[in-house]
Amino acid sequence: MDLESEEMLKEVLKEQKRLLVLHFWTTWSEPSRHINEALTDLSQTYSQHRFIKIEAEEQSQVSLKYSVTAVPTVVFVKGRVMRAMSIGGGS
Repeated sequence: MDLESEEMLKEVLKEQKRLLVLHFWTTWSEPSRHINEALTDLSQTYSQHRFIKIEAEEQSQVSLKYSVTAVPTVVFVKGRVMRAMSIGGGS
């Protein structure tokens, strides 16, 4: 799912009881595209969890809220609390 607004994220967080995976990405980042593909596959395998793609520059307020300083960044949220963060694409 693509995040369209900060309000949308607030609604998702209210309803979400299971793991929420937030992927902050940009169109110009090659590693972001690879992680998008991988997370799409994972979302099919782990459908009990919610995977949300967030265009980091378009949703700059959300990026600031989660202290995103580089892309790609993946944030894991459970119970409205950030549990882990992974920065960069690595190989």
